[in-house]
Amino acid sequence: MYISLFFVALLSATMIPMSSEAALVGALALDLDPMKLLIIASLGNCTGVTINYFLGSYGVTYFIEKIFKFDEAKLEKYNKKLEKYNYLFLLASWLPIVGDPITVYLGIVKCNFVKFSLFVYTTRVIRYIVIIVTYQNL
Repeated sequence: MYISLFFVALLSATMIPMSSEAALVGALALDLDPMKLLIIASLGNCTGVTINYFLGSYGVTYFIEKIFKFDEAKLEKYNKKLEKYNYLFLLASWLPIVGDPITVYLGIVKCNFVKFSLFVYTTRVIRYIVIIVTYQNL
């Protein structure tokens, strides 16, 4: 079950519509070790958002130009917005539906990877902690 949770968390952090939160709750319902679940889900999810970042940063030109409709002028425009609102983007990256595209976007505009990692990984782990604590207190 732990390996399954890792891969569900990884895939759900990419653009694949899955719910790592539901998988985590399911694993908790099986009475598995919450600390191990936290570590495994966090590692999977953080690996997924790292893949998103590098897809955006070094990734497929087709992905950037065709799907997101980015050209150089648009990229520069969004890069200036990132400079102004970078912490909001970083903090919003944990949100369902919009969070995963934000992590790709942060790679596209070359957000500092250390800053990306610090904020994005932390918010994702906190989300899992909240889920585990909430489940345990039901």
